[in-house]
Amino acid sequence: MNLRTTPARLLAMPLLASVLALAGPLPTATATPAAPSADPAALPELVVPGRPLPQPRTETLLAAGTKGFLHTTQDATFAWTAYDTGATTVVGAYDPGQTDPGLHGAGSDVTVDMDPRQPSKVWKLQDMASGSVTVLNTPDTASLRGVYGDAVLALTNSSASAGRSTVFLRADGKGGTSVLPVANGQDAGVEWGWTDYLGGDANEAALGTSVNGEYRIGLADTHTGAVRVSPPLPKPWGGDQICQALTAVDAAHIAWLGGDCKVHILSRADLNAPEKTIPVSYYDQPLALGLSGDWLLSVGRPPYDNHESAVPVERELKATPVGGGAPVSVLSHASPTIVQAPDGTALVEGGDTGADWTVRKVTAAGGAAPSTIPMNYKVMPESYRLDSLNLSANTLISAESGNSLGAGFYGQQVTLGSPSTMSARRSLGTTGFLDHSISCGGSDSCTDMKGTGDGRVVHLSIRGMIVRRGQEAREINLDTLPYREGIVVADGRFVLLDTSQYPGSSLAVLDIDSATPDTPIATASTAIGTIDGGRLLTPGSTPGEIVVRDLTTQQTRTLQTGKDCRITHLMSAGGWLYWDCSFDGPAGSAGLLRPDGTSRPIEVPARAVGMGNGFLVYAEFGAARSTVVDFHTGIPVTSSLKTRLSQSSLFNPWSVDRFGGGLVYGDSHQNLHLVNVISPGTTFHTVSPSRLLDTRDGTGRTGTDKVPGRSTVSVQVAGRGNVPAGAKAAVLNVTATETDGPGHLIAWASGSPQPTSSNLNWTTSGVTTPNLVIVPLGPNGKINLFNASPSTTHLIADVFGYYTDDATGSTFTPVSPDRLLDTRDAIGRTGTDKVPGRSTVSVQVAGRGNVPAGAKAAVLNVTATETDGPGHLIAWASGSPQPTSSNLNWTAPGVTTPNLVIVPLGPDGKINLFNASPSTTHLIADVFGYYTDDATGSTFTPVSPDRLLDTRDAIGRTGTDKVPGRSTVSVQVAGRGNVPAGAKAAVLNVTATETDGPGHLIAWASGSPQPTSSNLNWTTSGVTTPNLVVVPLDDAGRVMFFNGAWTGTHLIADVLGYYV
Repeated sequence: MNLRTTPARLLAMPLLASVLALAGPLPTATATPAAPSADPAALPELVVPGRPLPQPRTETLLAAGTKGFLHTTQDATFAWTAYDTGATTVVGAYDPGQTDPGLHGAGSDVTVDMDPRQPSKVWKLQDMASGSVTVLNTPDTASLRGVYGDAVLALTNSSASAGRSTVFLRADGKGGTSVLPVANGQDAGVEWGWTDYLGGDANEAALGTSVNGEYRIGLADTHTGAVRVSPPLPKPWGGDQICQALTAVDAAHIAWLGGDCKVHILSRADLNAPEKTIPVSYYDQPLALGLSGDWLLSVGRPPYDNHESAVPVERELKATPVGGGAPVSVLSHASPTIVQAPDGTALVEGGDTGADWTVRKVTAAGGAAPSTIPMNYKVMPESYRLDSLNLSANTLISAESGNSLGAGFYGQQVTLGSPSTMSARRSLGTTGFLDHSISCGGSDSCTDMKGTGDGRVVHLSIRGMIVRRGQEAREINLDTLPYREGIVVADGRFVLLDTSQYPGSSLAVLDIDSATPDTPIATASTAIGTIDGGRLLTPGSTPGEIVVRDLTTQQTRTLQTGKDCRITHLMSAGGWLYWDCSFDGPAGSAGLLRPDGTSRPIEVPARAVGMGNGFLVYAEFGAARSTVVDFHTGIPVTSSLKTRLSQSSLFNPWSVDRFGGGLVYGDSHQNLHLVNVISPGTTFHTVSPSRLLDTRDGTGRTGTDKVPGRSTVSVQVAGRGNVPAGAKAAVLNVTATETDGPGHLIAWASGSPQPTSSNLNWTTSGVTTPNLVIVPLGPNGKINLFNASPSTTHLIADVFGYYTDDATGSTFTPVSPDRLLDTRDAIGRTGTDKVPGRSTVSVQVAGRGNVPAGAKAAVLNVTATETDGPGHLIAWASGSPQPTSSNLNWTAPGVTTPNLVIVPLGPDGKINLFNASPSTTHLIADVFGYYTDDATGSTFTPVSPDRLLDTRDAIGRTGTDKVPGRSTVSVQVAGRGNVPAGAKAAVLNVTATETDGPGHLIAWASGSPQPTSSNLNWTTSGVTTPNLVVVPLDDAGRVMFFNGAWTGTHLIADVLGYYV
C-alpha cells in the first residue's frame, strides 16, 4: 500500500493484552478502543540508507548573511546554517514556488516566516544570529516581495487600478508597523511603478520594470524610499530577445543579463557611469550570475543531462573580469544558484563529485582570481527514488528509479525483532518496471504493488497485470477488462481489481493460479470491497450489511454490523474485517468483525487508512502524522514515521504488512524505515517449581472452600515463586482436582477482557486434570482463573518459569519431535519394565534429539501410559532438590495421560522423572525444543488467545464434519490471531472433543516429515482432552494435525503465543 495522500508519522503498538478470544460461546461484551493518543511513546525503528546516486541532493541557496546562510532542504523546509559551527536551524516549511531573490532574506542574517498559526498578515522577522524576533502586522492588501535587513519590501494591492504601490514595512517600536512608500520611477515626464524584485541588501533593494520596450533598474533606499534609476537596458527574454534575464547585486556592482545576450555591469555607486558589457553565447548562456570583487561569476548550462555519469551533472562555475578578459574556471561542478554575502563574497554549492558537494564561499582577495573556501555544510548525495514499496509476509519489494543503470525492482527479507533486520537488496530485474514507473515516478496517484502473502506481488502494466515472485515475472493480458483503475487487494491466488468505467462502479476478482487468470471469477457493482481467506466481502444493499461470497463455492451470506449506515470502506487482515461508514453515517461508525461470523462487532475509531495483522493505521491530517492502534486495546504508540512531509506536496511511499506485524516507509532522502509494530519478544527464565495456588489448603487464596461454578480466582504471580515484578508472562501447571462435574478453565491476564478459549477441560466429577499454560501477566502481576463449570472444583497452580522483555533470559529453538524416553521399548532406559511406584528415571536430554550441550531447559511432552493405578509425576533438573509440584496427573489404571513440560536441565544435561504413584506405569518423553542463554534462538510473544481451528464451526477448515480417523488437517497460523509472518513456532492449546473412540494427535510443521511422537492422547469416546503444544511453523506459517485414531473427532486449536 502506498498511502501517498496521507500525512504522516506512524506508530507502533505495545505488547497485546489478552482480549476477545474466540472459543466457545460468543463474548457478551465488546471492547471499544480509545482514540489515538496525542503524544504516545516512540518505539525504535531500523533505518536503511538509500542507494546513492552520483548526483547531490536538490537544495537551493536563498540568502547569505554575516553569520550564516538560508537554504532549502530536501525535507521541504527552510533552514539557516551558521558558517562557523555548521549548526542548522529549521526556519519553516518550504514552498517550491517561493525562491525569488531576496524573498526570505538578502544581505543580512534576518529571514521572514509567515506563521501559519497566526492570521495571514502576521509576519515574523527572525534575526538568526541573535535569535531576536520582530512581529509585523501588515496591511490586508500587502504581499511579501523581499526582506532587506529589518525592512520588509511589500506590494500593496495587486493592480494599478486598485492603487498598487511598493512599500517598505518596519516595526515602529510601539507595537505597530510603519509604512514607507517607495518612489516610482520617472523619465521625461513618464512615471512608472516597479514590477520586478531583483535582490539587494540591508541598505538598498534592487527593483526593475519594463518601460516603452526598455528595461530600468532602480535602487530603493530602505530608509528613505528614494530610488536611483539606471539608464535604459535591453529588455528581458521575449520577442526578438533570446537570452533569459538574470541579475546579481553586490556592494559595488549590478550585473544584468538582458535579452541581447550581454551582461551589463553597472556601478552601484553611480548607475549613470559608463557600463561594461560581457557577451555570452545563446548556446552557453548562464543559469546563474554572481559577483565577487571585480569578477563576474556564472554557472553554465550542462552540455547534456548526464544522470548516468559517475560525476555530477556538468555545470562549471566560471569567473570573468568585470573590466573584460578571458574567463577562468573556479569550480568544475556547481549548482545553478549564486547568492551574495554582505562582505562582498558569494556562496555556491558545488564539488568535484556528488559525494563532495558542499556550500562554498567564493572570494577574490587582493585582485586575484576567485577561489572557493568550503563551508561547514555538506550536501549529501542523492539516492535512487523509492517509487513504491510493498511489505508482505516479511518480504519487501521496492520499485526504485533515478538512473537507468540501476532502476528496477529490488527484494529484501525482513526479520522483525529487537532489533529488526533487513537483508541486502537483491535485484529482481526490470520486467514491467517501465509500466510501473509511468504511474509511480513522482506521482501522487501511483498504482501500487500489492502482496499476496505467499511471496508474490502484483502490479498493473499497460497490457494487464504483472505477477512477480523473486526474479520471475509473468504478465497476464487483461484486454478483456479495458477499465483498470487499480488493484484493491491481493490475497493468495485472488486479486481484486477496480474495473470502474465510472468512479465507484465495479470490482472484479481474478484467480491468478487458474488456467484462465484473465477471466473474472466474481464481480460486484461497487468499488468498495476486500478479500480475506478466499472470501469476497462487499457492502450489501441494506444499510449496515456486508455480503460474504465464498470464491470457491460462490455461495453468499451476510454479516450485520449493527449500524444503520451505508458501508463506505472495507479492509481485512489477520482474519479480521474492518468496516467503516463514517463518510455516510455518524462519526465513529466503524468496527471489526470476523468474516467467518464467529465474533460480535468491536467498535474502533473510524476512518482508518490501513490495516495490518492486529492493528489499524489512522491518518491525523491536522497533525501531519499517522498513528497505529492495536485494535484490541486501542493503545497507540509512535515512531518517527513521516509518510507525507508537512506543508508540502512531496509524498513518500509506505506499506503495511497485512500478513505480519511490520510496516515500512521511505523518507525524503529515500532511506527505508522498518517499524516493528508487533511486540518485542520475551526471553525465558526457569525457576524451581513453586505452588502459587492450592484452594485445598488456602495457598494463594483465603479459605479452603472449592471454587464455585462460574466464578473467578485472582492469583498473584509476580513477586512470588521467584517471579520478579515486571515479568510479562508466566509458565504455570494448572490443575483442577476433586471436580464436582464436567467443566473447563480459562486463564488470562488480570485487567484484560476475559477470553473464551479454554486452557483446561474435564469431563466428569472426581477427576484430577492438569495442563501447562503460558499466561500473560497483568500490570499488577496477576492472572485470573475462571471456573467455567456450573459445579465446584479445587484449583492448583504451580509456576515453572517466567518471561521478561529483555535479553537476560533464554531464547527458544524448536526441533523436530524426537523420543528421548519410552520405557516400553527401552528407549532412554535399560529394559522394558514399567517404572516402579515411588521411583525415579533419569533421562539424558542434552546431546540427543538435536538438543545441544549447554542447553538450559527443554520442552518435553511427557506421557504416562498403561498405568496400574492413580498417581502423578514430577519432573526436575538433575542435581537439584526434588520439588513437590506435579507436572502430570492420572486418576485410574489403564489410562494414557500426556502433558507438556518445560524442565531445566542439570549440569549433566539430564532431567529426573519421579513416578509418585504407589503403582507402576510406563513413561514416554518427547522433546520439542530447548532454551539456551544466548541470542541464537527465538523470543516469545504472548498473544490474546484466538481460535485458529474449530472443526465444529468450520473455523480454519471448510465444513463442519469431524476429522476422519487416520487423516490430516492443515492449519494456517501465521497471518492469523496476531501471529506475524516469519514466526518460527507457535504455542497452541489443542483439544480433541466429541471423540468417537480412543486415539492420539500429532502436530508438526507443514512440509516436514510426520513424526511419530504424539502431542495429545485420549482413551475413550465422548471425551474432551486438551494439551499445550509448541510446534514449529513452515515458511508459509502452517502446521499439520494428524488424527491418529481410527475414528473421527472434532479438533480445536487456540493460539496463545509465538516465537520469532
